[in-house]
Parts: sequence; C-alpha cells; structure tokens
Amino acid sequence: MRSLVVTIINLNILLFSSFVSWYEGSTLLNTSWEWEHTAIFTKMLKGTIDSPDAILPIDHFVFAAKFSPFFPLLMLISGFLLLRQAVHWLGKGKWLPMIIFYGFTLFSSIVIVILVKDSPTDGLQVFSYFFLVLAALFLGLIVYLTTGKVRKSSI
Repeated sequence: MRSLVVTIINLNILLFSSFVSWYEGSTLLNTSWEWEHTAIFTKMLKGTIDSPDAILPIDHFVFAAKFSPFFPLLMLISGFLLLRQAVHWLGKGKWLPMIIFYGFTLFSSIVIVILVKDSPTDGLQVFSYFFLVLAALFLGLIVYLTTGKVRKSSI
C-alpha cells in the first residue's frame, strides 16, 4: 500500500515538473539566436529551422535543462523513481532485474556525463554533476547487490 501511495505521488510530481519544464522551455520559441544550439532534435529531424512553429516540443525540455534546470531535474528524478518501482514490481522483488536496471542506468549516466560535461551553460553543468553522482551511486548499489550482502536466494 505504501509503495502505491509513493508511486502516485511520484507520478503527480512527474506530471507537474514536466508541464513546468515544457512551459519554461517554450521561451525557446522567442529566442531565435538559440535555435542553432538548443533545438537539436528539430535540426536532426527537419534540417533547418525557419520559424518557431517548426520547433519540436522536446526541444523545449532541452532549453529548460540548459537555462533553468530545477524542474527538468525534478522530472528526471521522479521519472527514474517510477521506472525503478515498475522494475521492482515486474521483477517481483528479485535482485537480478534491479542489478540489470542499475547497470543500464549506470551506463546511461556515464554517457550523459561525457556528452554534457563541456557545456558552457550552468544548467547542463548541473546535469553533468547530477549524473556523475548518480553513476557513483549506481556503481555502489551494483557492487553491494553482487557481493553477497543480499541473500543469494533472492537473485
């Protein structure tokens, strides 16, 4: 029952922070000088950006992450916690699915750190430090879960 309540709270936080991030990132539509550097998904899919209407909504989140990272980070944390809870429920409490999930998240965190570590914006620097700490946390969790501290019968 407690995990269901926590999941509902996390879902509400995810929805709220996603809406606020999208709203904050909509400033990109009015800042045409940032289109070249921030609208990366629009450039990948459409090539050139000639009007604000061409910008994809996902680029709003990139802009928000670069210049006001609080709500995008909150969105990532709540989304991760929801995903972790889903893996726990689907894995029926076994540790092997959790180790695989933590390993995938560790790998993804390292890739994100490599991609954004040299960013000139403060927001992406915050993301870089966040994912570096997250990678260290998951490495510790993986080591803890695989060294026999947890009962082997639960794997």
